[in-house]
Amino acid sequence: MARAKEEAFKKLKMDVSFFHQLMMRDATATNENDFDVYLMENGVMPLVLEGLDALCRHVDKLKSGSTGIPSRIPFNPLTWLAQYLIRNHPRLVRDHRTPVYEQFKELASIERGQRCLLRRRPEMESQWQKLEKEKDTNKDGGGLMLADIPQFVQTLDSTWNLGGVFVERLPDNIAALLQLPEGQQLIFLDFWRWFEQFVLEHDVLREAEFLDGARRRVEEEQQILKAKLEAERREKAVQAALAQRAVKEDLFEAVTADMYIDDEITGIINKGAVIVGVEEKEEGPQLTGDHIALIIRMLAIWGYPLPADSPRDTWTDVSLAIWQRWLEERSGLSVEGELQVDAAGLRRLMNRDAFQEYLAVSIPVEEIMDESELLHTVEIHRIVNDDIEVVVEAMDEDTGEVLCFTLPELYVSEVRQRLDASESVFARVDTVGHRVMELLQSY
Repeated sequence: MARAKEEAFKKLKMDVSFFHQLMMRDATATNENDFDVYLMENGVMPLVLEGLDALCRHVDKLKSGSTGIPSRIPFNPLTWLAQYLIRNHPRLVRDHRTPVYEQFKELASIERGQRCLLRRRPEMESQWQKLEKEKDTNKDGGGLMLADIPQFVQTLDSTWNLGGVFVERLPDNIAALLQLPEGQQLIFLDFWRWFEQFVLEHDVLREAEFLDGARRRVEEEQQILKAKLEAERREKAVQAALAQRAVKEDLFEAVTADMYIDDEITGIINKGAVIVGVEEKEEGPQLTGDHIALIIRMLAIWGYPLPADSPRDTWTDVSLAIWQRWLEERSGLSVEGELQVDAAGLRRLMNRDAFQEYLAVSIPVEEIMDESELLHTVEIHRIVNDDIEVVVEAMDEDTGEVLCFTLPELYVSEVRQRLDASESVFARVDTVGHRVMELLQSY
């Protein structure tokens, strides 16, 4: 039985000639009209033809009574054909027909690629005209010559983002194949007549290669857009950091100027006076006054603010502890013996170069590669300073590190109310600008 089916299949002569006879070349206007290609690449058309042949042979047997299977049910050819198609679907059956179906699938892929390429005639002609205008603009006389064909092909390859495949698939001697006299200007029709025939006779490009090129172009455009947005984000972060630095620098310069004309401070710097501990000495500087307020303000500018409930013009245990922290962490001076405010400490506190080094660390301006490095979620614990600028103390959720951030004026009232109500206050902060960017709802 199988032998008979194989012989019958051979008689159908399903070969390359059969495939091309069923192609409707006049139906290549749009992709939607490629039903003939679809039916061949999925094996539908050859299977239907095979089924019709088998149906005819079965009907002949019914008429001759040679089936040997009596049936009281009237014979329905449509039902019989449908059952045949289901039982013999190429995806379910692998036998002597499989190589033919695979060949048709390959031929259909070639056909679809040829149509896809030939449908790009308007685009190709547009590129041809652009090259002609460029030559005319460059005063080359306008019009394309045989020597311009490689540039034209390369332009198309780049336009379709094919990565050189189109250039490789076309012959190197196109100029010779066009059979035109040397030095004669080309018109697009001359090229197209040769190109169309060449495409129909060769496997130049597949549709999948055009789709891959389009996909790569989309990915490249997305990468370019992503890089642009990333660059803009980094630039904004840098500008925000520079603005933050500028504010700090202005405050530093202003307070430094006031310190240089304060008699008590100049006495410490130039005459050897010192503040020791938190008790006044007979010939030492007073522990209350404008000079104390200036020192405390400068410490705040350096990132060491006093708690909100501490006096701003009196030297206390709290201000002494803040001074000690600054000495140990930022001054670069050795802390030995009894803790004191002396000339070396104040000179360092007022040193502009040292302050710039501090700014470079506390407000970095280098490019930030990841937004997660720029914006962190923190929990605000308390307001630690509200004199020069409102500063809050907060803990980074990821690292557990306690940091200080500037709180914009529009958030101050809300933060105070929520803290007074013992409500958890979460915020998104800029780690470059050390600034609260957004308040979040309580978790």
